[in-house]
Amino acid sequence: MDDAWRRRTRIGWGFVCLAVLTGPGTAWAWPTDEDPPPNVRITEAFAQMAVRVSLARAARRLGEPGCQGLLTEFSDAAGHPLRATLDARGFRPETYFQHMRFYDGTVHPHCAADGVYAVTLHPGSRLVYVCSVRFLATFKKDPGLAEAYLIHEMLHSLGLGESPPSTKAITERVIDLCRP
Repeated sequence: MDDAWRRRTRIGWGFVCLAVLTGPGTAWAWPTDEDPPPNVRITEAFAQMAVRVSLARAARRLGEPGCQGLLTEFSDAAGHPLRATLDARGFRPETYFQHMRFYDGTVHPHCAADGVYAVTLHPGSRLVYVCSVRFLATFKKDPGLAEAYLIHEMLHSLGLGESPPSTKAITERVIDLCRP
């Protein structure tokens, strides 16, 4: 097999995966040329598409003022609102995911723990490890919850620590402010 055939096949399977994952009647859209897809480095096609679709939906939610309230409600270790960090970096909430990197965390030790769907190792890091199998299962059952997990990780990438607030408290607040 030549490389061009492999690329075409992989792209074709991507669309099949997308159709299977989103199902009939599910509204979503590819990011536009102005908003290129985020850097998702997950090789398993179904998990990659689940993360890409979740990121696109989460970005749309972050365009809403209510969801953006997270950025003023939460602060970094120095007490600065996350919105100040975002502004200092020169990003808009709805496009920030494009500047993050999402890698497969299947073999990452944190992904072995129950209840972990994605991990940002250090507050302020733009690198997120996605626990692909668990994330995909969540996406299939509750796509909105998968989006909330990615927004949760975005907050960590802007400097939010954990404990306090607890992982559960962060995710619950994301759901409260960002779900339709």
